[in-house]
Amino acid sequence: DAASFMASKYQKTIDGAADEFLCPITQELPVEPVTAMDGKVYERKAIEDWFRQGNGNSPMTNQPMSNQLLPATHARNSLEVMVKSGALTGEKVDAWQKKLKEEASMAKLLEKAQAGDGVAMARLGIEYGRQGKTTDQIAWYRRGADAGSMLCQGLLGSSLIAGRAQRHSRHLDL
Repeated sequence: DAASFMASKYQKTIDGAADEFLCPITQELPVEPVTAMDGKVYERKAIEDWFRQGNGNSPMTNQPMSNQLLPATHARNSLEVMVKSGALTGEKVDAWQKKLKEEASMAKLLEKAQAGDGVAMARLGIEYGRQGKTTDQIAWYRRGADAGSMLCQGLLGSSLIAGRAQRHSRHLDL
């Protein structure tokens, strides 16, 4: 019937609009979207990693591109409106919402750690380790150890024994 046809057409239009925001690198909806000099919207971490790996060309056009990134607030706001309204659903939206929750969780953890909570410092260090950010991991263990957290002292010691902190010792006065 006509109503079903129009609803299907509407959903395809919404899905098509959302696909314009997919990060070309991750093929996911970006939580922290940025616009690169090629005019494309990327997840900030993905395009920064792209540049860190020595890539100086656009992932989309393979043309030389500066690493200047601009916040894509319009993309974030549009995605949020489409998700909250229920117009956009599916696996990509579920993954986007999960990333938003993880981001909020990390922000709370960071707030607690910055306030001096030793357990939060340890958890933050562990999370940074999972993300491969060893320098940040060791820095939080060190900060917690300096604040008297036995948990952080143990994690820092374990990292030293495992050799993960040796590469970063010049930054940490170890």
